[in-house]
Amino acid sequence: MLGYVNFMMCICMGIMCLYLCYFALCYQAKYAKYLLAGGMIFVMIMAGATVNPVRRGIGVIYDSNIIKKVQEINAKEEGKWITEELGFPIANYLLMAGVPVINCTNTYPNMERWQEIDQENKYEDVYNRYAHIGIKIRKDQSEYEEKFKLTNADAFDVYIMPEELEKLDVKYIFTVNELEKFNTDQIIFENIYEYNQYNIYQINH
Repeated sequence: MLGYVNFMMCICMGIMCLYLCYFALCYQAKYAKYLLAGGMIFVMIMAGATVNPVRRGIGVIYDSNIIKKVQEINAKEEGKWITEELGFPIANYLLMAGVPVINCTNTYPNMERWQEIDQENKYEDVYNRYAHIGIKIRKDQSEYEEKFKLTNADAFDVYIMPEELEKLDVKYIFTVNELEKFNTDQIIFENIYEYNQYNIYQINH
């Protein structure tokens, strides 16, 4: 890779630009405008080609401890994933691990899925759209006012009670929260991985 543009290169390119502009304006030569355009293109190419990229390759994704662990877990026992109380684009990040993520950006709405927890189609106008989806787990209905809440023209949050996770066929949850508080005789949230502030839970019925 070439190095960053140094001070001398900046001086040289600046002088070249000034000379080309002066030549085009003062002499009105037949080919001056073409010379000016060509010179400016050359300067732009040099400025762009000699700058190192901030990131190179996809190692930053696939060498990640989280991505590796997500792939390992899903390889042992496949299942659907959700991210809980984590904003965009975390769900899409997990998607790059090659696992099915229910609340990744939905280009087309999965009407059948959401109707499992909205059987009267009360919130169809909220989830029937291209959307970034946030999921929040709550103990019961008293902890939220609207089950589906539109937060932007292309985003909504859905509030889910623990027993509804089975309806959505959720197997794994990626979150920053501690979900053991939702354990009951019917559903167990088992913490199977911790990394920094992140937790991965497996749901056992």
